[in-house]
Amino acid sequence: MASVSPVKMAAGLLAAVLILTGTAIPTRAAVDDQTRQALIAAINDEYHTRALYQAVIVRFGEVRPFANIVRAEEQHIAELTALFAAYGIPVPPDTAAGKVQAPASIGEACRVAAQAEIQNAALYDRLQKTVKEPDIIAVFSRLRDASIKAHLPAFQRCAR
Repeated sequence: MASVSPVKMAAGLLAAVLILTGTAIPTRAAVDDQTRQALIAAINDEYHTRALYQAVIVRFGEVRPFANIVRAEEQHIAELTALFAAYGIPVPPDTAAGKVQAPASIGEACRVAAQAEIQNAALYDRLQKTVKEPDIIAVFSRLRDASIKAHLPAFQRCAR
């Protein structure tokens, strides 16, 4: 039996929850190239951020807030993967995994992570203006809010 990646499993579970709760999920709806590129930019940014946090965990162990927030990044990727599936767009491969190096100290890692969360939120601000699909806008908004309201403060606290 073939194993299923945690991201694909989470995406499937998210899609099932959305279906069971009556949330509309378009299937193979046509999206324009700008929307497709926005989704690709979003997931690539989440891949990169996850790779950074995983690199910190590999170097320093299960330190907080990285150990907690890397799980949130998995959820973000799952939400985006569900959108790719809903719109019939192939999910791009994760080209960041294992290619990002951790900073030299936890403090520096927290500063780099805080900056990554600021950039992530700015990306979602830009991307929201380029798409018209309400479900995509809603996911982009939730992910932006998670970066600004939850992840950024945690990394700012650990950078002190």
